[in-house]
Amino acid sequence: MLLYKNHRFHYEGVSFAIPDGYYLDTNYGDGASDALDFWTKDKALRIRIAIEHETKGPLAELNSIIRDLEDCFVLEGPQAVFLNGLMGYEAVYDSGRRQYYEIRCALSGSVNLQTEIMLLFVGDPQLPSKNTLKELVALICPTKE
Repeated sequence: MLLYKNHRFHYEGVSFAIPDGYYLDTNYGDGASDALDFWTKDKALRIRIAIEHETKGPLAELNSIIRDLEDCFVLEGPQAVFLNGLMGYEAVYDSGRRQYYEIRCALSGSVNLQTEIMLLFVGDPQLPSKNTLKELVALICPTKE
């Protein structure tokens, strides 16, 4: 369960906020647990915030997703990123139908078994500008507690 306190969600030692004007998707068709999906009204942009357990680490998970996505090509990264005490990796990639901006940061665990927070922005068909994405990340502001 998520704790909502002082305009932030708290879970697994990290907190984050949701930008104003987004719609919470209450229909989880992909069976994702420990995840929240938010959409713009026109559904041109989806934001997923998820806590994932038993991962191989942010860089390995990001590389695996990019490798496994059919017809995917990388536009930027993966490159190291630091967000409010969280270390991770970010990348921008394209599947031919959609563009993705993904950030993964480690929360806890050993080298082989980690818990991480993932921010995924999905543009249908393309992402907003890099400045808009950075502003959204700043508003979500994942912060280690």
